[in-house]
Amino acid sequence: MPHPQQTLIHPKQWHFLVSALLLCALFSNSGVTWAGVNDSELRATIVYRLLQFSSWKGQVPGQTRICVIGSKSLHRELLSISQHVKKGFDVKQVNVPPPSSCDIIVAGPKAQKLKLADIQRKFLICSSCKSEELAAIHLYRFGNKIQFNINRKIADTRGIHFKSSVLKAASKVEAGS
Repeated sequence: MPHPQQTLIHPKQWHFLVSALLLCALFSNSGVTWAGVNDSELRATIVYRLLQFSSWKGQVPGQTRICVIGSKSLHRELLSISQHVKKGFDVKQVNVPPPSSCDIIVAGPKAQKLKLADIQRKFLICSSCKSEELAAIHLYRFGNKIQFNINRKIADTRGIHFKSSVLKAASKVEAGS
């Protein structure tokens, strides 16, 4: 019979084990996890959090218009977040070319290839879109995770600044000017 102390898990190990299991469930490959989070919800949450730790040229606190192209589900989730947080985010589903009133453009996987003229020096976030080379932030799936890259050169050109925590959390930060 095993000694009782050999079969017990230390409380710190138990906390780590539960946390690891929750993270695995959250980032699983399936469309909906047992934690109830789908791909669009996760991407929308990441976009919202990235915007909280970013600033851009012409930003007016409490009056940010986010325009979503090529993803109805991402639009729906960003709209839901904006209604709950009440931080002045106005979320619209738009077509190409996006209106000049957009502060931030979030291009989803169904968005057609954007041209530099379409973006008009705006803050572009690409969520598995066809225009990642024009984006300051590119979200993508890698295995069972949603990751993001930051293009500092594009960000610098468009007057976009990121807090150091965002830069540290990025999978890749391409050099800026």
